[in-house]
Amino acid sequence: MESFRLVCRDARGEWYMHDVDAANALAAFEAAAAMGLSPHVVIPARLGRGNENAIVQRWKQGGVEPGECLHCEYELRGLVRAADGLAVCPECGVGAIMRPAAPEPETPTPIGLPRFKPGATFEIWGLVFGVLGFLFFPLAILGIALGVFAYEHSSGLRGVWAMRIGTGALVVGVLIFFAGRFF
Repeated sequence: MESFRLVCRDARGEWYMHDVDAANALAAFEAAAAMGLSPHVVIPARLGRGNENAIVQRWKQGGVEPGECLHCEYELRGLVRAADGLAVCPECGVGAIMRPAAPEPETPTPIGLPRFKPGATFEIWGLVFGVLGFLFFPLAILGIALGVFAYEHSSGLRGVWAMRIGTGALVVGVLIFFAGRFF
């Protein structure tokens, strides 16, 4: 048994990683599909996180021709399975569906799932309050808090600039406040 990391997509269109132990990449793909997941790339864990990140970035950016391995660029044209589109490289063991990572057509949002992305919403409001914090520095605290919420709700992908701008506004505001008191 070998460990594999799979790039999957959930019902909301968000990408995530899933770990599976299987005999080979095809078995890992089929095990994930049997669990109801939507795998797109199968990466052997033995390649390490650095190679994994490079493979995923290359796949998301569409940096390979259809039929090339995402890791070693081995020609896979004759190996694509017709049923599910998965091709497993005989050189390095990376498996990938021969479709780009472009967004799939918009599907209706299932009942009960939010139509907005909380990370993006918190980030926008955090930026607004961070900038307003330069005029009235207590608002910068709200900008920082919303930036933290955005960071947490987007797994670290959003909110950093809201926290930076809010912190800058807070520092400038506190300096101006105390400068006015003492000078």
